[in-house]
Amino acid sequence: MSRNKKREKKKSCYLGVWTTKEEAQRIKELAARSTCGSFSEFGRRLLLGRQATVLYRNESLDKFLDEAILLRNEMALLRASVPWTAENERRMIALLESIQSIILKIYEQCEHI
Repeated sequence: MSRNKKREKKKSCYLGVWTTKEEAQRIKELAARSTCGSFSEFGRRLLLGRQATVLYRNESLDKFLDEAILLRNEMALLRASVPWTAENERRMIALLESIQSIILKIYEQCEHI
């Protein structure tokens, strides 16, 4: 029975909409950030007044995370390339864990903004 319903819902009518280039670009950007599987699905949702979820990114947080990842990678490379005494290695691991916990706290705070 569900297969029959799918066949009944097959799209068979084309609907064109005129927009400016700027409007079309904005709609495409929103569709790309949405949870919709296709541009057509996004358009149908908007035209029919249904909810279309658009995901927004925190650009500052993304930049911060990129820098934190670079820092972590550099520290890991440094740790792997330099001969360490047991005491220096413990201090480095403690520092790395401290930085990771601070980064996690900052991320959690930024995520809820």
